[in-house]
Amino acid sequence: YKGKLSAPVEAPILQKFGIIRDTENKVAWSHKGIFFGAPENHPVRSVFDGTLAFSGEIPGFGTTMIVDHGDHYYSVYGHVKEPNVTVGEAVKKNQVLAAAGV
Repeated sequence: YKGKLSAPVEAPILQKFGIIRDTENKVAWSHKGIFFGAPENHPVRSVFDGTLAFSGEIPGFGTTMIVDHGDHYYSVYGHVKEPNVTVGEAVKKNQVLAAAGV
């Protein structure tokens, strides 16, 4: 399903996968996610079927939810609030997991 998953929110992409270069400070790092500019309270949906593996605080990401899709594939949803799913619960593709937070 690589490249065929729907976005978890209907919002503009702020940062894509890949190498981020800071030419001013002469550094680069690998960015392994996509950041969306979703408005607060916008529904955040699972990109694929799976099981909620984690829900809690992660420094820099605020309240975060991680869905285990099996075979070592995970999706991470940061800066969310009001989770609708508990750890261990099965989720379906496009199911609302939480609301976008700040």
